Amino acid sequence: MLDSIEQTVLWFTYGAFVVCSLLDTIDEEQVEIFQHSLNLLTYWSLWETARYCVLSRLRTPFGGPQQTLDVLEKHLNGLLHASRRDETNLSRYITFARIYGIISMSWIPALTPLFNFSSLSRLRDFLLFLDRLELQFYNAQQGTALGMIPLAPKPSIVFVRSNRKMLDEWFSRIRSRVIEGAKATGQDEIVIRNGYMVLPLFAFPRNFLLPQL
Repeated sequence: MLDSIEQTVLWFTYGAFVVCSLLDTIDEEQVEIFQHSLNLLTYWSLWETARYCVLSRLRTPFGGPQQTLDVLEKHLNGLLHASRRDETNLSRYITFARIYGIISMSWIPALTPLFNFSSLSRLRDFLLFLDRLELQFYNAQQGTALGMIPLAPKPSIVFVRSNRKMLDEWFSRIRSRVIEGAKATGQDEIVIRNGYMVLPLFAFPRNFLLPQL
């Protein structure tokens, strides 16, 4: 069951999707497919949020670019803390239950989601948002070879290129925490991509740069 906050977010996401479909910013085929899938609606909302950050040049209700990045980093830390706490609580409960014979080992897979589904679900969505945000920044800076993603407006392109060092440093700073969270949520593709990005820090000199994915 979804809690009240998750239900509110779900209805807000669906409402935003409906409004965008009425404004013809989404084609009819996507509308028909997305409105019947919670997973697709979630992905669409994360993608559009990341795109908004690029289009607004990181000027959000949280403040300017640096304030926005600080809030995102703080939220990531909070979600990781909640995930670790739930994992610790589950481990303690299982140990207690096994000592007193309350549960058998076969029950553990069924109990795990009860302890950490909510925190892991939110962490998984937020990590996907950060991954799409980095992709959107890369697209604004370099463009896409296949032209699958629309080009960012010129002001956004200028902003990203002018602040490339700040953005690269921010993503580098949070990358180890992104890997930790992705391992906990089973997002192997995010683990692999970010692991590849940190390899130069351990295997190559500082001035050696691997091509970005």
